[in-house]
Amino acid sequence: MKRCWHLFISLVIIFIVLQACNLPGGGSSNAEPTKEAPKVDVEKTEEVLQERETEVAEKATQNAIPPTLPPTEAPTYTPYPTYTSQPVVEATNPPAPTVEVKVDMSEKIKDANILVFEDVRGFYDLAPWVTRVTQSMDLNHVTNVGDALGNFQKEIYSPTKWDLIIISVEVRTNFSGEMFDGVIDRLNDGAAVIIELWHLDQIANGRIAPLMSQCGVSFQRNWERPYNYDPLDYSMYWLDTSSPIISSPNMVDPLYSSTNYWFTDAGDQIKLASGGKATMLAGLYPKEKSSYGTLASCEDGRMIFQTFSTHDYKYEQMIPLWENYIVNTLTAHFNYVK
Repeated sequence: MKRCWHLFISLVIIFIVLQACNLPGGGSSNAEPTKEAPKVDVEKTEEVLQERETEVAEKATQNAIPPTLPPTEAPTYTPYPTYTSQPVVEATNPPAPTVEVKVDMSEKIKDANILVFEDVRGFYDLAPWVTRVTQSMDLNHVTNVGDALGNFQKEIYSPTKWDLIIISVEVRTNFSGEMFDGVIDRLNDGAAVIIELWHLDQIANGRIAPLMSQCGVSFQRNWERPYNYDPLDYSMYWLDTSSPIISSPNMVDPLYSSTNYWFTDAGDQIKLASGGKATMLAGLYPKEKSSYGTLASCEDGRMIFQTFSTHDYKYEQMIPLWENYIVNTLTAHFNYVK
């Protein structure tokens, strides 16, 4: 550093001397004497040079300092997600889908508990057609008490859950009305009921009255048949051809002619009661659908009222018609209690 300093001083002195030589009159002795050149203040010059050197050194030092880098932002800290424990849910097995098991209605009918009262079983001159129908249908659980009213009353009040109760009254003898007391209780429990009788005019205001009222039918008039009758006067017409009772499982023709086994009393005529929900199925006049009836259905098909005698009409018609009675009332019963 000192060496540079001495060199710098020497160059300045040489520069000053050269400047002095170039002043006017300095090159010739013949020239007129000029004014004396001012004296150079060497100390002051050195002081100026020293200040200049200090300034230069400071600038050099400043230049030697590396440039200040812009502040670097610290990397953003991304915290890890906070783990929140979830409640433990115990796995449960979803309920198995309900599978509806289809039961064959014909099998249910075959296994139905059926109670039959048929008074012609004790009458020597007539074959028990209702019994023949139940036998031909291969029904498994039929309790047939024949004409034994006491046995019927015993069974109607027994613990047995009857699916169908059949009352077929044809023999022209007095028939006690108290047997209907237990029938209405069974009907209200859901059982099916089929009633055939010829003497409604004698008992309509008795113990059968609640059954008739619940069914929605009422007694209209007695139906007589003299010995010199015209068979066409006792023909019956279907009043509701859409009813399965006259078409399923057997198609039954209208009962246009009768065999007329029973004379004097042919049965009774009924009519629909006010506000009742019964359906008239057969009657004496094709356009009279609410009166002069002889066959009605009620309780949504669980009950049938027949007011003519089975043996007064052809076997080949009445046997399939009774089978229709049994099949359709039991079907309505099982649909009701399921």
